[in-house]
Amino acid sequence: MAAAHVDWAYWKASARSLSAEHTTTAREHTPDELVYLKFSRGSGEYADIRRQHRELIVRFVTQIRARGYAYKTEEAYEQWIVRYIAFCKGASPEVTGADHVANYLNDLVVSGNVSASTQNQALNALIFLYKQVLNAPLGQLEKFARSKRKKHVPVVMSRSEVRALLDELDGWQCNIASLLYGTGMRVMEGLTLRVKDIDFQYGRIHVVQAIPTSPPP
Repeated sequence: MAAAHVDWAYWKASARSLSAEHTTTAREHTPDELVYLKFSRGSGEYADIRRQHRELIVRFVTQIRARGYAYKTEEAYEQWIVRYIAFCKGASPEVTGADHVANYLNDLVVSGNVSASTQNQALNALIFLYKQVLNAPLGQLEKFARSKRKKHVPVVMSRSEVRALLDELDGWQCNIASLLYGTGMRVMEGLTLRVKDIDFQYGRIHVVQAIPTSPPP
């Protein structure tokens, strides 16, 4: 068999351990463990803020996991919360409010020149923080500068270009690439797809995001 000719000892020895904050392993830790492992090291303004407001970040991670958000969203929201606290000169979000949020969103556009999607992500992160973590919804925010959405025509590959690309692939790589192109799934969704997720009768694929649970002590 082909497996008998594989140097498994070499691959095992050369494999590297994934860090605590890696997407694959992060959810294996409780919110308290993950925050400690990620933020107990490092230096700089953001690192100091994370240490000073560790309890708040643990509460945030707990709430966002309870609602089944993707880990990438968890990471992005946490970064915006830390940046917001830095903008407020280290003041806790518990003592700041809608006015500070509006000023921060203004600053992102005026000083940061961020895109509309970036500003919206920051806004969503802060809305989640105040509503779900602090139980103090922001309500109606005062008017703030909205980043203008740039109009652009997306650059896409033609059918002939896609066919030429797929012709260079074979095996499971070709199957995954064809699925991503034909269904619009993300890379991880394609890689974790199971046979039982495919409904051949209705020509439908079920993409399920399981809500992870904490490992037993």
